[in-house]
Amino acid sequence: MKKSVNYLFFISVYIIVYLLHFKITIIKGSDDTVFTNASDTPFFDWISTRYFTWSGRLFPDTMVYVLLDEYLWLWRILNAAFLMLLAYGIVRLIKKEVKRSEFLTSLLVIGFFAEAILRHGLFWITGTVNYLWPIALGIIAMIPFAEKILGKQTVISNKLIVIAAFSGIIASISNEQVALCMSTFSIISLVVDYLRHKTIDKKLISLAGLILIGSCILLLAPGNAVRWEEEVGRWFPGYDELTLKSKFHLGIIWLYERFFVVMRHLVLLLALFVFIYYKDKFKEINKYKTVYVIFSTQLFFAISSVLLNIQSFYNFGLINSYRISHSIFQFWKSDLGFLIAIFPYVFWTLFSVCLLILIINMSKHPVFVFLCLAAAVATLMVMFFSPTIYASIERTQVVASVLIAIVISHLLIEKGYMENKLNIIILSCYPILNITHLLSNW
Repeated sequence: MKKSVNYLFFISVYIIVYLLHFKITIIKGSDDTVFTNASDTPFFDWISTRYFTWSGRLFPDTMVYVLLDEYLWLWRILNAAFLMLLAYGIVRLIKKEVKRSEFLTSLLVIGFFAEAILRHGLFWITGTVNYLWPIALGIIAMIPFAEKILGKQTVISNKLIVIAAFSGIIASISNEQVALCMSTFSIISLVVDYLRHKTIDKKLISLAGLILIGSCILLLAPGNAVRWEEEVGRWFPGYDELTLKSKFHLGIIWLYERFFVVMRHLVLLLALFVFIYYKDKFKEINKYKTVYVIFSTQLFFAISSVLLNIQSFYNFGLINSYRISHSIFQFWKSDLGFLIAIFPYVFWTLFSVCLLILIINMSKHPVFVFLCLAAAVATLMVMFFSPTIYASIERTQVVASVLIAIVISHLLIEKGYMENKLNIIILSCYPILNITHLLSNW
């Protein structure tokens, strides 16, 4: 009877998610309209041309070839399923049995993604096959490795390995950020497995090998070099002449803007939960009381800056008016303008360090949490070396958003906060408003 109730619950949620997709249409002037004519070319000619002259994303290119002609109805069915799979996979990555409240929690946390990230990565037709679908499949592929990291299961079933292998191969030939995350996480888990047991599960070695092969097919595609040259000319003339220092300078500014402007609702959700958790245990805190007090004060100012629209907390581009190295080494000679320019960096760096310390301390699986957060940063740092750092808009932040969502869901579930129905209702308020606003402006 319990299984029947669960099936009914998942079917009901799926229907709701599916119905939302009827508002989604092909965006005129976007890649959607370009790919609608793809089926006029024979498939193998199309896919080989893409691979040798544009990118190694074999699976997404196959999907747009098939779906963006007369099968938009099928995309709606599949995309709703992949959204469900993403929410399910986030929880399954953490624990073996997925409860309804936990699945709903994961789905609601996804609703905290920035509206632009939801639009371009989870609902825009071309964006979904390049981001949502590979990410959902990538998470499923990482479940056996996560179980090793978390120490949940000593023996991995053949069924799970087969599912993970199928998902992993597809994900690894779909998206560069996903492929790099999967490859790195699989290798780290193999190292952890060896350090713990002085041996490595052969099934995991085979799975990691398949993922690495798929990643090589994607990352070493001849079309990547062709695409890079074309995108330099189109999106960032002169990018290839920038020094490594200049790329990092531009990238750091862009990175802070992504995390604390575009993704700030997700970051603040994580911070609020950490604040509430430690507030209830303040008397028991000894080692990290000072960190918590500093963090709480900063969180108050961070929320106030959002509510009052205080731009000095988010004006990261102001630093471009100064020579960083010269100003820092002669700090005492700097004017007030320089102090205002570096203020958001000092504030959010200290905020992030305090938040990380508190998260690592409260989690039962600090290594897993740290890897997710480090990967979120790394996936954005990859963009430092892309001429489309400004042109790719928010879809390149989908992977980082999902990784942060994994941490939030992990902590909410681990601490049992979502067993309370009132907490679920409170958590659902912002996602409902966010999705409603997104669809009403589509």
